[in-house]
Amino acid sequence: MAIGKANASGTRDIKAIAISSKSKEFDKVEIASGPCGSCRQFIYEMSQVSQIDIEVIGSTTNKNHITLTTIEKLLPLRKKRYVDLNIPSQIHLTDSQNLLIEAAIKATDTAYAPYSKYHVG
Repeated sequence: MAIGKANASGTRDIKAIAISSKSKEFDKVEIASGPCGSCRQFIYEMSQVSQIDIEVIGSTTNKNHITLTTIEKLLPLRKKRYVDLNIPSQIHLTDSQNLLIEAAIKATDTAYAPYSKYHVG
């Protein structure tokens, strides 16, 4: 991923990234590519370092379909403080949902998030 290479070389003020994909089995000529979920989170973390809402451009390989957006729009439920999400304080959960939450909370101890510092499990 280009943004990962830029980060490894010390570049932190990324303003935009363009994405397109192609493989021997499938050429995305009808659908403009967008970053996967993990890449979106990484791009968001880089935007937090630079304090820039990074522009994300997706393009088909023949450039007949192009999308233009920002990482804030692509990742509306990004990792952020819960008080910012306007979630009701009283949510009634099932026992299995509570167990799942407990497992996620324990998993935060091993999460790796060097830029955002949001340890997610």
